[in-house]
Amino acid sequence: MRRLLFFFATTALCAQTSADELISRMTSAYSNLTAIRIAAVREDELAAVGNSQVSSSEYDFAVRGRERVRLMAKQSGQEVWLVSDGEATWKASSTEKKWARMNVASVDSDDEDEEASEPQQDFRGSAQHFLIGRMVAIGKLARGAVLVKEDTYKLDKERIACGIVRVRIGANVNELWIDKNRGFVLQAVQTGKVNAGGREGQVKITMKVKRLEVGDAVPDSLFAFTAPKGWSETEMIVLPMEERAQLTGQRAAGFTLKALDGNEMSLAGLRGKVVVMDFWATWCPPCRKELPELEKLHKELSAEGVVFVGVNNEDTGTVKGFVSKNSYAIPVLLDSKREVHRRYGVRAIPTLFIVDREGTIRQHFIGSRSQEQIRAAILEVAKR
Repeated sequence: MRRLLFFFATTALCAQTSADELISRMTSAYSNLTAIRIAAVREDELAAVGNSQVSSSEYDFAVRGRERVRLMAKQSGQEVWLVSDGEATWKASSTEKKWARMNVASVDSDDEDEEASEPQQDFRGSAQHFLIGRMVAIGKLARGAVLVKEDTYKLDKERIACGIVRVRIGANVNELWIDKNRGFVLQAVQTGKVNAGGREGQVKITMKVKRLEVGDAVPDSLFAFTAPKGWSETEMIVLPMEERAQLTGQRAAGFTLKALDGNEMSLAGLRGKVVVMDFWATWCPPCRKELPELEKLHKELSAEGVVFVGVNNEDTGTVKGFVSKNSYAIPVLLDSKREVHRRYGVRAIPTLFIVDREGTIRQHFIGSRSQEQIRAAILEVAKR
């Protein structure tokens, strides 16, 4: 009897260890990505008393480094696109048969420390969280993972050996088909309870991967946009979840950050002046192109009561070296935790805000502008 009990205890322990190993492998795979392309189908099922709904959508998402991205999302036969090569970003919609180009670099999503439930994000951030970020979050939050069984998953024409792991995060149960070799999740099913119109319901979200390429297998050609025949160019395309992206007319959110010289600077302390806030990064080509123009305006307009500040989330050494090399005098505030970036909804750079003397945002630019355009916008605000 003792041998039998020992056998069962050992078997359970081995199963638990195997689940933990798979979770660890999964977390490492998604945390150390250099490039990835995932084509997947998402299906949402909501079941409540007297109400049952099913919706599906498709994603084709690719990312290389922090600045190159390609995202196509399809729902109800309609497609929307976001493509960035690091210097320019294109947005397109099959509904309007139009596309727009902006001199802006798309910023990588910053949600690895979010809970596994989907946070409020923009178009790219939502897709990246669903396909990648939540796997990292589950790995960090997972406790008591259980290996349900082992099976194979058909990906293209290949059968991939998977371990099926069940993890509970809060009120949600996640069942993950984890590639035993590479650690990527090929199928994920999340179930939980929701409040649907005052009634308790059950939600089930299923993700199935149809295509997966990693590292050098992701071609550079993905990060270029060619408009379909018959589509026309327009000045602006608003993608899903971007409807509230513009902050013009809203009160500027207060903050206090340390500058490169170690002194703190607060937005409240600049009240009574026109403040030009530029969110930028050293790796961003449109930012590097625009910074010399802002530096000239800084020297020109400082005597008019206009204050320029840069906001950067990179490490101090990188920023300090870049600023010193280029002899920039604009104060740079360090937002290493991206708290101010999130507060202002910055998902692409450069992003420029012009705040009036009373603390209201009067201009909100996403993407680089000419010196003449920026000067005109600043002077318009200064006249108020």
